[in-house]
Amino acid sequence: AGWARDARQPRKVKNWSVDDVCAFLSSVRLEAHAPRFAAEQVDGLLLEECVAACALAQLGIDDSLEVAKLRAGLRRCSQNS
Repeated sequence: AGWARDARQPRKVKNWSVDDVCAFLSSVRLEAHAPRFAAEQVDGLLLEECVAACALAQLGIDDSLEVAKLRAGLRRCSQNS
């Protein structure tokens, strides 16, 4: 249902705030990366761009399992929005 504050209204990833992105990272057990994402002001739109550009390593996610967790989580969110 996206990471909107109001779970009754799913939100598209591109509309997520920085806080929503950090909550998402926690939900896929990547909370250790949340401070870097917050410091870089990564919102949903920027997150989508980073994934598309394979730029996650610049944000500290360079382990292939972590990348897979993030991508799978985003796919689940896209299916629910």
